[in-house]
Amino acid sequence: SSPVTIEWPIQTGVADIYSVTVKYYYSADTVRGKMQVIGYGNTLLSEQAVNFTQTKPGKWNQFTINTGSMINAGSYTVKLIIENAEGLAISGIDVQ
Repeated sequence: SSPVTIEWPIQTGVADIYSVTVKYYYSADTVRGKMQVIGYGNTLLSEQAVNFTQTKPGKWNQFTINTGSMINAGSYTVKLIIENAEGLAISGIDVQ
């Protein structure tokens, strides 16, 4: 199957290292993906491997990555790329 990509536009107010938390539900065994933070001109600022592990019924799992280095105030895109996303539900992201 072809990879699934989800993108979220984000705005940052001050230069800082930001954390991105993803809340999800996944009913099967672990699936791998990667999260990217993309800046102006489609510049890749950060890329980290992530794992979606099996979630207990009626619950949500989450994981947190960070931007790895300080980013300036401005507009960015958080991109999630998953190889086999069947059965995966993403509630959303939280940026702090």
